[in-house]
Amino acid sequence: MMTEYAIAAKQNAQWGEDEVASGYRNITRMFIEKCLNVCSNSRQLCDILVDMCYRHSGTKKFVWKMCGSDLIENLLERNNGMICYPEADPDGDILYCGNRFSIRQKEYIDARNHT
Repeated sequence: MMTEYAIAAKQNAQWGEDEVASGYRNITRMFIEKCLNVCSNSRQLCDILVDMCYRHSGTKKFVWKMCGSDLIENLLERNNGMICYPEADPDGDILYCGNRFSIRQKEYIDARNHT
């Protein structure tokens, strides 16, 4: 299925800019439907696609296109709603390109569900 997606995406590249955007949306929608026909539980589908694309050889772009929002929800759920990110810090323990950083944590609050 991932090979079929890649072929369809390459064929899509021959179109004009507006056609490309519309074509990618249609291709993505079609493959989401195909994936959900194989596994109707979107959470399980996400886990299967992660396993196929990350643990074995596969394109990561495919899994993000097919179930990106479920992927984010799974990550937040597995980390108790906490997001970790690097922040510039002159005393940080991470050195990257001559700059120092520290890892910070912040609780994710979904504005859509927060009143």
